[in-house]
Amino acid sequence: MMGYQPDFQPKLFYHSTNLDERIPANHILRKISSRIDFDFIYREVKDLYGGKGNVSVPPPTILKMMLLLIMYNVRSERELMNTLPMRLDWMWFLEYDLDSEIPNHSVLSKDRNRYTKYHGASVLWERA
Repeated sequence: MMGYQPDFQPKLFYHSTNLDERIPANHILRKISSRIDFDFIYREVKDLYGGKGNVSVPPPTILKMMLLLIMYNVRSERELMNTLPMRLDWMWFLEYDLDSEIPNHSVLSKDRNRYTKYHGASVLWERA
């Protein structure tokens, strides 16, 4: 008997969804994540952040986003942010969940300019 696709009805809750289980063990982002501690960027950019105002996107997340731009040849920060919710591997790499708020593309542009202006490109890739 021929099967038919039932009408799509989105689930309201995904209690058992675990992104970690959906990323293959040999995935390149899993390998990178296991070998690089991205927390080093906190020390490198601590002088670029004030003590008051809005809470920023964590610097390791910004660095990982920049890495995704290069690795996957993404044309722009805007395209990265638009594609991000569709890529479970990217969400996992950035330590986001399915319902995590995706930052505006301007956050990445501003931080990239801030980091390179005060430290040069070396702060981003020298230790990574």
